[in-house]
Amino acid sequence: MKKDEKVEDVLLIDIDWLPKSYVDFYIKTRKMLLEALGYELRDVIIKPSSSRRGVHVWLHIYGKPLTDQEKVKFQYLVGNDCHIRSMINHRRVWRGIRGFWNKLFEIKYAVKPRPKRCQRCKIIQVLEELADKDGEYWFKEE
Repeated sequence: MKKDEKVEDVLLIDIDWLPKSYVDFYIKTRKMLLEALGYELRDVIIKPSSSRRGVHVWLHIYGKPLTDQEKVKFQYLVGNDCHIRSMINHRRVWRGIRGFWNKLFEIKYAVKPRPKRCQRCKIIQVLEELADKDGEYWFKEE
């Protein structure tokens, strides 16, 4: 690979709370941050997470190739809200794990439903109702 060569890459981000009304602002600020670091944001995909408690974001970027360690840093900087996961990914890369250090987007065969006591929780019910009225929910638990 040449020193000046640019490549496409994808940053995988986990966000536990991203209201739909924040999405444009989120994308605009990620674009500004990445441009300041010398990268172009080419595409953004946002989908509900398999746990149905937040969203997963795929940021498609273009710029100089990133090492695994740099990718961990970039994912942290652009808003991966699970800082413990970022720390674990950092340690996996540091220990030499290549290719499969980002466990966030691993296929899940079963998603644990919310316990009954949580389904009956008045606070959760009120928050879900408010979010649903504002159109802020990415999904609705059935």
